[in-house]
Amino acid sequence: MVRSFGLVCPLLLGLLCLCSAANPGIKAQLSKKGLHYGVDTISRYLLSHVTATPLPDINGTVPMGQDTMNYEFTWIRIRQFQYSNISSAFVPGTGVQVSINGGNSTIHSHFKLNGWLMNDTGSSILTLSEISASVTIGVRRNNSNIPSIYLADCQFEIKGVDITMNGEVSSIYDAIKPTMEKMIRSKLHDHLCSSLRYITQHWDQTLSQSQLNISLLERMAVDLSLADDPVFTEQYAEIGLKGMFHSLLNETDTTIDPEPMSFTSQGDSMLSVGISESALNSACQAYFAGGDVAFRLSDYFSSLIINTSHLSSIIPEISQRFKQPEKVDFAIKAPKAPVLTMSPNVLKVEIDVVIIVIDLLPDGTTEMLSTANADISMSSNISISSTKDLNGFNISGSISLNR
Repeated sequence: MVRSFGLVCPLLLGLLCLCSAANPGIKAQLSKKGLHYGVDTISRYLLSHVTATPLPDINGTVPMGQDTMNYEFTWIRIRQFQYSNISSAFVPGTGVQVSINGGNSTIHSHFKLNGWLMNDTGSSILTLSEISASVTIGVRRNNSNIPSIYLADCQFEIKGVDITMNGEVSSIYDAIKPTMEKMIRSKLHDHLCSSLRYITQHWDQTLSQSQLNISLLERMAVDLSLADDPVFTEQYAEIGLKGMFHSLLNETDTTIDPEPMSFTSQGDSMLSVGISESALNSACQAYFAGGDVAFRLSDYFSSLIINTSHLSSIIPEISQRFKQPEKVDFAIKAPKAPVLTMSPNVLKVEIDVVIIVIDLLPDGTTEMLSTANADISMSSNISISSTKDLNGFNISGSISLNR
């Protein structure tokens, strides 16, 4: 029996499920619906970066009869970029493809013309229309088990390029515009792809510097490096993380080899997250590796006042010893890590605890009155379902004391 559970909901997390791949402790699966939901935001970021980045100067030479005309465009700025349609898809074995259609853009610049018969300078407006683009971003695991992204493919097509040049000499522009527009179209294609390549390289560098061994609660840390290569199919993207916890206070090895983990169909879920039984048990062991875990009941229930008379029916000796009621407190210690066992929708916890009754003496000191060892087994059944009338989900469940 494969034991693990996952959280899946229509937006991010939801139903507990039986999960498993190449033995990750934590696994996440992004559906096509989740991809469509996030790709518009990502695309807007990419386009905002491209439009905010100044374009490099464009220069070249066009023939004019027996002579040539040198041209140069500088201070090139994209003033607007709009599109009518955007789509996304998983590329099996590679990553994600984003396509844009019906784009148009307006570009402002300064120009300079230099020929044998004439020279001219001024401002110009480039109007680009019927822009289509297809960009594929690949994701893989590098040698340090960190996600690495790269630009796998970049295709831009600009069908319409129109130049309006505001200078002192305008009668000759119509003769050189077709040649200039063709060259500008090619150079813009190269710039847009090189700009996107720079962005992905920057992202990849940021990922390579990421700290995937994250500290928690000052007692333990979790290893979130990749357990295997990301998986891309036509229907989903799946990533497996090691997800093992270790103690920061004790070098005791708490690694537990997880069993294979897999997802079943989650309906309309955008993202499914599975956490293996092994990962959670390693978290328990890492937390307890630093020593006993104990707390006072009064630390959490300050308004709860218990005295010796309340305990006389449980511990008769107390009533014989204390003629007048005295305030008591409870210290609860867990000398070792609990053991978690999971099956679909059910989490079972078995834990040993020591309950200590403490007498709070009037002089501020304490005295131990009694101790009790308890072997406790609890089960919880949790169900999370989406709501039709409201934008959210319902959580229901039960907890039972087995022993």
